[in-house]
Amino acid sequence: MIPELIRLNGYAYSWASIIFKVNFVPYLGLKSIDFGDSIEEELIYGSNRAGIPIARTAGKYTPGDLTVGALNGTAQTIMESLGLLGIGAISKPEVMCTLTLSEFGKPDTTYTFNRCRMVAPKDSPSEGVEGLTTDLTFKPMWIERNGLTLFDRMRMIPL
Repeated sequence: MIPELIRLNGYAYSWASIIFKVNFVPYLGLKSIDFGDSIEEELIYGSNRAGIPIARTAGKYTPGDLTVGALNGTAQTIMESLGLLGIGAISKPEVMCTLTLSEFGKPDTTYTFNRCRMVAPKDSPSEGVEGLTTDLTFKPMWIERNGLTLFDRMRMIPL
């Protein structure tokens, strides 16, 4: 059993622990990362006196968007590399994105976003001392957490 909070020399995983890659190329200059996925299931009721569900469906898996907030220069570099793969269209290529949390002496935690497409780059220039940022939104087909998925992988195998 892994303890809930793993620390070595008092350090916990933090923003400085993050390594983000698109097609195995690491990128720096990230400001934020947001992602998630879910399974929508339906409860099945039958004729029982308690009125409680008797089963549930396997559910429908829905990967959420992967939104990466990056400094404008980093975002431009990512979009240019996608443009090369997509022959000018940044939404055309499917890529693999990975997010790794890495600290010396601790086990890495890796999130893999499979078959991602860029679906919404968003620029928000504003007055202030902060560097200009761009939000890059990718749509993955599925998300893995250290190789684990929210859905049943055995159902991916055609019979």
